[in-house]
Amino acid sequence: MFYIDTSVFWKLYPGETEWKSALLPPDLWRDLNRQFPDTLLIPEFATGSAYAHMACYGEADMGDWGTNALLRAIWPDSFRVIVVEDADPWERFDRFVQTVRDRNVLMTFGQGAGGRVAAVKYIYASARLLDQGAPAVVANAAPAARLAQFASLDDAVRFHAARALGEQPAPGAGSALLRLATDAAAVWPLRRAAAVALRANPPPEAELPVLLALCLDASANLALDAGRALAAGGAPAHRALAAAPELATVLRESLVALPEKRQRERAAAVEALGFLRDADAAPLIVPLMESWSGGWQKTCVEAIVRIGEETSLVRAKALVYEVRKTNKDQAFSLEGALRAK
Repeated sequence: MFYIDTSVFWKLYPGETEWKSALLPPDLWRDLNRQFPDTLLIPEFATGSAYAHMACYGEADMGDWGTNALLRAIWPDSFRVIVVEDADPWERFDRFVQTVRDRNVLMTFGQGAGGRVAAVKYIYASARLLDQGAPAVVANAAPAARLAQFASLDDAVRFHAARALGEQPAPGAGSALLRLATDAAAVWPLRRAAAVALRANPPPEAELPVLLALCLDASANLALDAGRALAAGGAPAHRALAAAPELATVLRESLVALPEKRQRERAAAVEALGFLRDADAAPLIVPLMESWSGGWQKTCVEAIVRIGEETSLVRAKALVYEVRKTNKDQAFSLEGALRAK
């Protein structure tokens, strides 16, 4: 496999003073493909007609999720190689799964077994289970009957039973789903399917600390889905969060450790710290509030207001005053943030 960066040619035509550039012609990829039939060529850019001879590169964070439908109709075996770097595969997990199910290929940096490598492995495993379809024993079962299917030795049965409970909740399913989500012996796609289904099947309040622990367990790679399940838990979940001061510590550490380019995740930590009314987070949020813009800046102001630390509130109000001089629309948004509860 060969990746070809900047797959264009530059040429100075007779009588011209400026060099012209254009994509490499499709017949070049055709000729290379014929000469090296066991080689996959992955150019950064390509014309549509070149899809018969290579697999064009794409980046998910730039909106490249798969192969154009028209090109696939012309060349049914065509596909793209999609890089997951800079797009969070945990946050966009289902979208990446669909990319694989649409017969495209994911590519990531190969250093180590963690990070994006683990995510890509789980994406392919989930795609395989989904491609199998729900077994008849799951598809034909009543919601309550699916709880007993968690005892099956067939991973496909357990996986699809958990997914079905997410779509058709059953009384008492929360405890069973939480056990599966926290079962370290279960394959990861099963654990995630259970964590996702917990949004529609909240566990009893007494078991919420277990769900919170799953949110904080970095090794499980389920923090995002467990957190969404916890967020859907209503008042009982809010009480569990209020009784867990260690959560604020983890969020503050994440806010400091996350690189600047992972702004979405940093903003999520800011928002959570605001809802936790964590006063120790205010000095960390103020510099972000003053350097970010748009919706991210609004998130910071809302967090500062919820925390209520006086010095930070003064800084937030001063920021709104300054923004009003140059950007009335943003100032209007921030003024709304000052009324956050």
